[in-house]
Amino acid sequence: MSIKDDDMAKSAVETIRVLIIGAGIAGLTLGILLERANIQYEILEKHPFHNPLGKSTFLPLQLGLMDEIHRLSKPFGAMVFRE
Repeated sequence: MSIKDDDMAKSAVETIRVLIIGAGIAGLTLGILLERANIQYEILEKHPFHNPLGKSTFLPLQLGLMDEIHRLSKPFGAMVFRE
């Protein structure tokens, strides 16, 4: 790559703006990575509220995998949440 090509590549990268559709785990993670890379971005989310569980929580049910997951799972005794 020549110096001119390198300058053009840097110029192209400096002008890139990214539009992220959805503020789920993937969209927010991409936003963090772009922020760290100093790349401009905007996140658009159609829902006015945040679902802390995310939509991927319902994926096994939607794919019809719950019976298989229950078959392969083992029960556990207790769960403790700490901050």
